[in-house]
Amino acid sequence: MTIELPKPRGVKRYEREFTGHGTPKCEHWRCGHWRRFRDRFGNVTRRIWIKAKKVGNKAYGTKQTEYKLNKAQGE
Repeated sequence: MTIELPKPRGVKRYEREFTGHGTPKCEHWRCGHWRRFRDRFGNVTRRIWIKAKKVGNKAYGTKQTEYKLNKAQGE
């Protein structure tokens, strides 16, 4: 999988269509990421780092993804 950085169109957000836990997932690593807390006006008030961790059920198999990050041209 290749991801071009920075993303030219930003990030799209969608409302959830389903509730619950979804379908069972195979075992995989969830990347570390920032969790942002916002006030009622949408301003980020605090952020914490969520560490990478292994999630999913090994009985459904194991998934490995390799990422190739490319710097945008001209930067």
